Amino acid sequence: MPDSHPPDRSLPREPVAAILEQLAADGSWAEYGGVWTRRLQERLCKTFGATTARLTCSGTLAVELALRGVGVRSGDEVILAAYDFPGNFRSIEAIGARPVLVDVVAAGWTLDPAQLDAAYCEATRAVIVSHLHGQLARIDVIRQWCDRHNVALVEDACQVPGARVGGRPAGAWGDASALSFGGSKLLTAGRGGAVLTSSEEIAQRMTVFAERGNDAFPLSQLQAAVLLPQLDELALRTEQRRRGAEALMEFLEEASSVVGPGHWKQEDIPAFYKFGVMLPESETRGPAEIRQRVLEAARDAELPVGTGFRGFHLRSLRRCRRVGDLANARTAAAATVLIDHRVLQAGDSEQDSGILARIVELFDRWR
Repeated sequence: MPDSHPPDRSLPREPVAAILEQLAADGSWAEYGGVWTRRLQERLCKTFGATTARLTCSGTLAVELALRGVGVRSGDEVILAAYDFPGNFRSIEAIGARPVLVDVVAAGWTLDPAQLDAAYCEATRAVIVSHLHGQLARIDVIRQWCDRHNVALVEDACQVPGARVGGRPAGAWGDASALSFGGSKLLTAGRGGAVLTSSEEIAQRMTVFAERGNDAFPLSQLQAAVLLPQLDELALRTEQRRRGAEALMEFLEEASSVVGPGHWKQEDIPAFYKFGVMLPESETRGPAEIRQRVLEAARDAELPVGTGFRGFHLRSLRRCRRVGDLANARTAAAATVLIDHRVLQAGDSEQDSGILARIVELFDRWR
């Protein structure tokens, strides 16, 4: 779902305003790089346990830089889920590498580790793994597989800053990991992103590609500065969204006609940029038709519900290699609707609960 929603009015205003005033007073907003970009890099490294944070102009470019950093070249193959953000597929193609599509987990949106063996060949150089729609990928299992096969892991954590998997931050598992600071993301500067790594070799490859007299894909001082107070509040806001997600899941379980992102392990902390819901078939309608009716009703009711990704299962075999029939990814592409994170962090009032109940009622109405 594109970043088409209005800006998050609950973002920390006073600290952002103070920082912007300081940038205006000292002129640092006009610098290519300086104190604010350095502070952000240091903060990201501390938060995610990396030694290098390469700031970028977008999360999509961050994924491409990560792939180039881990050594993907033209002619290589990169495994990714057949349901994923479209930019990840295009980032592989931008290098001249070949996407290899594998299925996602049943009733979900993240790469199924059980598909990796069938996808592997001598040309495999990397795996892209995304945490999507409130569902955390089995990144620990995928990390082990990559280590056994000497394949690089690129972790797309663009939707989940603040999440933790197996006691480690999401974004700390990859050889290189991508963050996004797009307009409606959990950390937002309007645009921008970052690549995290603890490999000097990966960092050097990214530098060689990006430095062209100056940084060809920069994040500005202004953007870096406004991200810092958001990082201060990230843990608090992650917990607020988690509580909202739990309340929404209670409503869904009562409705029983749809599938949410599922429950997480006790040691994990989920993060919700979009809360994913999988719509079922009915006796007379398929999930795609039901979804269209739900989206129309949501628009009329001014509820923040949108569609998921289209998936890659229809991409030409000239552009990619497919492993299996990708049945789960096909279902995800046809049946997914997404609820915006700002509903989850609204609060615990009766009015807020009423909004969640109205959203779930939409799903039940068309089953």
